[in-house]
Order: sequence, then structure tokens, then C-alpha cells
Amino acid sequence: MSSYATCSVPMCKSTLTSQSNYWFLSVSNDRKTRVIWFSKAKRHDVKNSPSYPLKACEAHFNLKEDIANYYEVLWGKTSRIRLNPGVVSRFLPVKGKVYHLLELLQRID
Repeated sequence: MSSYATCSVPMCKSTLTSQSNYWFLSVSNDRKTRVIWFSKAKRHDVKNSPSYPLKACEAHFNLKEDIANYYEVLWGKTSRIRLNPGVVSRFLPVKGKVYHLLELLQRID
């Protein structure tokens, strides 16, 4: 993972500096998945190119379900996070506040 990352979900203020314990996941390079992701995240202001790098923080995913190699990453066997095919961010921030995944799940229940 790079030494700096910022979440590309609108209103989310997570960065690798502000949320050093967060995982940042790369948005898929698959064109169809990116179109869905851009639409869901309401990101019409960036170039929808597979080579345009975008990351989203863990607050927008169900990590156990969305990451193909979740336990390998969790146990430190690899630092490369692989999303399952077709996964797009699930949770959007509320009123610009940064929520941890557990806080988001509690808000949904």
C-alpha cells in the first residue's frame, strides 16, 4: 500500500494519515464495475478510466464478504487486498462524518 491514500467517496474525510488503522481498497479496474461504483458513489467529477487510481476506505465495505483474501490480509500473510469480482462500496458517509465500519453497521440495524 502506498504511504498516502485518501478515500474517494464523496464527503468521506478518511486519509491514511487521519485513519492510520483503516484499510484502503482500490476501486476495480473492470469498466462495468467502475461505472456502477461511480454511479453509486455519485462521482461524476472524475475520469472513468481503468488507469485512473481511486481508493475507498474500509468504512464503505463489508470487509469479510467483500475481500477475497480477507484472512490472508488480516493475518499479515499479504498486504495486497483483492476485492471479490463485482464488489462496489456499500456504505456512504452520513453528513460528512467519518464512521468506522462497526458504527455504520450499528446505524443500519
